[in-house]
Amino acid sequence: REEGIANLTKAFQLFSEETSRLEVGYESLKRKLQEVNLELEESNQQLNQKLMELDSVTNYLNNILSNIQQGIIFIGLSGDVMTFNYAAEKILLQDREKVLFSSFWHHFDDEIFGFSMKEMLKKNVESASLITSFKSASGQVKDLEVTISRIFQGEKSNQGVIVLLRDVTEVFRLQRLASCNKRLKELGEMAASV
Repeated sequence: REEGIANLTKAFQLFSEETSRLEVGYESLKRKLQEVNLELEESNQQLNQKLMELDSVTNYLNNILSNIQQGIIFIGLSGDVMTFNYAAEKILLQDREKVLFSSFWHHFDDEIFGFSMKEMLKKNVESASLITSFKSASGQVKDLEVTISRIFQGEKSNQGVIVLLRDVTEVFRLQRLASCNKRLKELGEMAASV
């Protein structure tokens, strides 16, 4: 009987020690869980802040793209139009919603800007500028200043060709008018001297 009581006492003592160890472990885990929760909350706050900053920058860039007077088109390596701002829509007389995220060649001729878009997507040309005439489907003719920049660095999804368009029809018309006026002035001066 005394041996049973001694074993029982020893068992209770071991049980108490294990319980104390489990309590210490539980408290330690509880503290670690609280620390992890605090870190997660801080990370969530930082992530939310970064998302707000990203949204702000995205809205800022979209506003710039929407309100700039120059037409901006970005064609990815696959030939899909990834950017087509409102100025490009106005200059090329194409519906922006239809053109975006579809094949460039579905809406435009390969050499609409005076060069082959397929060839430009294959080349590593830094940039080039040219003046070209554009005739819309309705027959309207416009003079365009076209600047091409090839992006061939970074991820494949960010590579392609940026086309900047500026309608210089009115500028050319005014230059022709000024040239004509200059010739008329010179002709008038010659007639006056005669």
